[in-house]
Amino acid sequence: MIRRLLQGKKSSLPGSTASSGVAPERVIRVTSKEGFKETYRAFAEQHPAIKARIKIFNELKRLIPPGQLPAEMNDARLNAPLEDYRHCHLGEDIILIYTHEGDDVTLYTVCQHDELTGKRAKSMAKRLDQL
Repeated sequence: MIRRLLQGKKSSLPGSTASSGVAPERVIRVTSKEGFKETYRAFAEQHPAIKARIKIFNELKRLIPPGQLPAEMNDARLNAPLEDYRHCHLGEDIILIYTHEGDDVTLYTVCQHDELTGKRAKSMAKRLDQL
């Protein structure tokens, strides 16, 4: 599942054609930071339902242009001190932390919601900034 999530999926970008007459291809790149696979697998083992949500995330974020996640996934930018990151809900209290800039989606970690508030948020910000 993780290998498929990180494999590139190509989509055509309308516009000018190269000299070969073929439109250039645009690809959304999904990569993960060190430790992401381990945290995802640990949560997925205890909460198998998040596998369906990560699949939805993967499919929608790879669209050209990227699709909007379902409202129940609560996709949003985080507040300070995590304002450089986005999050979405994979489960009731299970959060995916990621960035999406241009054609690059980077998966950082999976955590519980309470790790994003108060002193734990500062600790999480330091940990993510070191990846």
